[in-house]
Amino acid sequence: ASQLTDNVAEASGSGVEVDLRWSPVEQLLIMASGAWLDTEIDRVDEALADVICNNCAGNELWFAPEWSTSLLATWTQPVGGGADVFVTAEHYYQDKTFAGPDNLALSTTPSWNQVNFRLGFDSGANWVVVAYVENAFDEEYFERGWENADADNLFGYGLINTLVWPSKPRTAGLRLDWNF
Repeated sequence: ASQLTDNVAEASGSGVEVDLRWSPVEQLLIMASGAWLDTEIDRVDEALADVICNNCAGNELWFAPEWSTSLLATWTQPVGGGADVFVTAEHYYQDKTFAGPDNLALSTTPSWNQVNFRLGFDSGANWVVVAYVENAFDEEYFERGWENADADNLFGYGLINTLVWPSKPRTAGLRLDWNF
């Protein structure tokens, strides 16, 4: 068995990332983040052009979403004796991502959203109990794609272009944390 590891000759990228944390009142904490990313394969070595990609200069880099955001809000209410009750809502967004240098549609991960909720009790001592719902709206998405063959799914040595790592379905649970 043999393996070839190499890079495209030149790629460029620029972006902006912003993180905010705001507490308008003592009980409320709001956190938000956002990122914008612009990437491009600028040049591919001639000797590797057929091995790495098929005319991919000008394409976006893989696994690099143009936009991603998150928003989290937590309300914490003291209930006495150092204990708190809290409720949290979270939202995550990721723009589409390509799975390889050819930016093939068959393995492009579409954009996705996920919303989670948590309701908890913090004893103020050494334990916390949290009820949660993750992927509350049961959004179906894939977290990643694999670009293994060409645009016609040929020449992949038995592998095809595909999406992998499906989202977990809506999941509800109860978690107990005990510190000792």
